[in-house]
Amino acid sequence: MYRTVTSITLVRASFTATVKTLMILLEAKEGQYSVVTRQFVVRPSRAATPKWISFMRGPRFVDLPFRVLLLLISVAGLMPAAMESSNPQYVAFQVLGAILIVSVCFVPLTAGLMGLVLFVVFGITFPEFVNPFPTVAGAAIALVLSHLRIRSFSLLTLLLFGIVVAHTAVGIWEGDGESLFTMAFGWLLAVILGLAAAAFERRIQSEILMRTAQARSHERNVERMRLELALDTHDTVSHGLAAEAAIIRMLGVEARMEDRSDSRVTELALVNVHTQQQLRVLLARLTGDPGGRRTMRAFDVEMLKAAEMIGSATEAGGFDIGIRVEALPSDVPAETLETAQFILKELATNMVKHSSATSSCAISVEQVEKQMEIWIEFEASNPALQAPTRTPRSLSARVERAGGRLSTSHDEGMFAIKVAIPVGNGVAM
Repeated sequence: MYRTVTSITLVRASFTATVKTLMILLEAKEGQYSVVTRQFVVRPSRAATPKWISFMRGPRFVDLPFRVLLLLISVAGLMPAAMESSNPQYVAFQVLGAILIVSVCFVPLTAGLMGLVLFVVFGITFPEFVNPFPTVAGAAIALVLSHLRIRSFSLLTLLLFGIVVAHTAVGIWEGDGESLFTMAFGWLLAVILGLAAAAFERRIQSEILMRTAQARSHERNVERMRLELALDTHDTVSHGLAAEAAIIRMLGVEARMEDRSDSRVTELALVNVHTQQQLRVLLARLTGDPGGRRTMRAFDVEMLKAAEMIGSATEAGGFDIGIRVEALPSDVPAETLETAQFILKELATNMVKHSSATSSCAISVEQVEKQMEIWIEFEASNPALQAPTRTPRSLSARVERAGGRLSTSHDEGMFAIKVAIPVGNGVAM
């Protein structure tokens, strides 16, 4: 008796520790487990940035500083101190130049080409005033160079210096206009700014790639450690369960030698079997299908194994339960398999608890087709002096959650229970 109680305690402790450990590992991908609070702390996901903000900010890290700088330049060009005349046409050119400088942030090549055209037009119209459009061309050159768009950079550079050289040689408009030295100095500043931005962006991207690679490597290491811990936990607990199963068999042999049956030993054996089944399910879910229970499983093979294990367990306690498994579907969702195994275990447990004899107990499992739908049907019968006052609570609740049906009957000293669940609608534990 003392050994029986000790074995029950060991089984319960092992199963509880196994479930807690493996469930912590199963949920580890969704957040972090706090040892202090013994709760999961899920990292909140960042809210999606509105599209208009992303558009204004730009896709690169250097785009925002570029755009702020060009916005300041355009605003400075519209200040009263920058205006050399109050002529409406001159003011219109200044406003158009400011707009083009801002447009460079989004369409640099187009804005740069338009700026070069207006460079010539402004020089012809107002040759005595400072031309604002070389600034547009310089900003466009800096931005396309920051993207390392060499063809666009070369085109804008050739056009800019071509206009200046042509004016110097043949005089496109009256006046001196922009000197070649001044234009070359502005172009050099634009080139330095563009190359610096390109180098800075490349450094940022390379750092991101390096950190991403490190994070992936760390994730793989954590995953490997996670699986190793799961396998070690499985091996440790399964060895303990195997030892407990051997103790249970010894208790059963002693009971049979004394020509008696012990329902407590049988119940203990069933708990041991169910613990081993659940341990395999948790390990398979961890290594194969961590989040889902939708993976198709070899239903017929697994049910035959479960029937053999339950039969051996009940035999250890002196109960003779004949379990017959007919033709079953080969592939069903894993959740249906778990539900079916739970039902089979519950039927055997109820027989051990309530049967009035240790023999003439039987369970059958088969596949039936009802209304073009496949169902798994369980039929169990055992001797009973009187009909139970109610149906098994846990079994009926599980069947109801699975979308199945349960019925009981009592006739001529035999209690019968029939359970049917649809394939694909099982509710996993």
